[in-house]
Amino acid sequence: MDSSIALSTCIRTAGIPADKRVAHWEHELRNHLVGLRCSSHADEGLLAQQTCLDLGLLRIGETRSNAHVIERSPDLIRHFPRESIFVNLVCQGEAFLYQRGHCINVRPGDVLMYDARHPYLL
Repeated sequence: MDSSIALSTCIRTAGIPADKRVAHWEHELRNHLVGLRCSSHADEGLLAQQTCLDLGLLRIGETRSNAHVIERSPDLIRHFPRESIFVNLVCQGEAFLYQRGHCINVRPGDVLMYDARHPYLL
């Protein structure tokens, strides 16, 4: 029997003052997932929650949020390298991914896969 224990983390912006939510979200994701820059233009600010189950080489997460933009720039990749491939199943809303000269739009039911070793805009 495997004695390893799955670890989970939950990151949320609820309860954080609206003007500090983006900084909090970026800091927590940098520590638990990947370094990125985020912005929200919603009147209420960034409202987001991510719950992750860490199974060693595999991490499964659920993210719920209002509209926002994520950027992983070359500078962030140099400062916070990560050997990760992300796979997203879009359940609600719409999104786009711009990476390596390609832009793709996704809708509910679409699966999106991208490499965190290369810059992207999501």
